Amino acid sequence: MAELGLFVGVILALVVMSVQFMRGKWLRMIAGNRKGDPENPQAQRRLGKVVGGACLFATFVLVLFQMGLLSTPVMYVTAALACLRYGSRHQSAG
Repeated sequence: MAELGLFVGVILALVVMSVQFMRGKWLRMIAGNRKGDPENPQAQRRLGKVVGGACLFATFVLVLFQMGLLSTPVMYVTAALACLRYGSRHQSAG
């Protein structure tokens, strides 16, 4: 029972962080984003939306895994594909 409580707590924390990142708040919690870019606030909001979307995706995958709808190898492959997709978009934009 304690494991379920911990899982629910982690899911709630991820959802709250996702929403706050997508709103453009709490952006200093993102690694490497200590001061932000005061000259380009649109880039900051875009960063928040990308990281918030990644948090929501991770939450969705964790919930499916906990429900038994995803096996461990499928979870790893899904996470790897998401990282590759984000990495390819990130490098082509820069």
